[in-house]
Amino acid sequence: MPQRAGSTSDGVADDRRVLRIYLGDHLAMMRAGAALVGRMRGGGHHGAAAALLERAAAELDAGQEAATVLLRQLGAGPPLAKLAAATLGERLGRMKLNGRIASRSPLSDVLELEGLGLVLLGSAALWRALERAEVASDGLVRDHAERCEALAAEVEEARLARATDVLGTTAGSVPR
Repeated sequence: MPQRAGSTSDGVADDRRVLRIYLGDHLAMMRAGAALVGRMRGGGHHGAAAALLERAAAELDAGQEAATVLLRQLGAGPPLAKLAAATLGERLGRMKLNGRIASRSPLSDVLELEGLGLVLLGSAALWRALERAEVASDGLVRDHAERCEALAAEVEEARLARATDVLGTTAGSVPR
């Protein structure tokens, strides 16, 4: 049988290395997403929006825990440099120009929801890939994938509603 690209002569060591990198990248993404949710939760969301953020935070925390367990099973710990870079990246993202100097822009809600939706879809992609590759077949990955997909759909609905509120007020000024 031909050797897969990037595998060692026995294939196992390199396969585990690739899996550790993949898990580490997604763990960093989930960490940044959890920080984003933390910032969003401090932004005055109430009712259904606050409940959605609570569920997203819980899922991202559970996902980080599951990814860390899988990394440890592979003989590795969390990739500290990637986690630090993700945290730094999320904090730098807070400094974006939003058209306002002293106050929060309504557009921030739209952009933050877009970011959260992408993190949830990325997390679902991780769990689906692990499921398909039969890395973990105990239902854990399927459950995470399904929760992330459902949350991403809810976030998208919230994003579109907020975008309608924020952007709809300027629609009359855009030439058609």
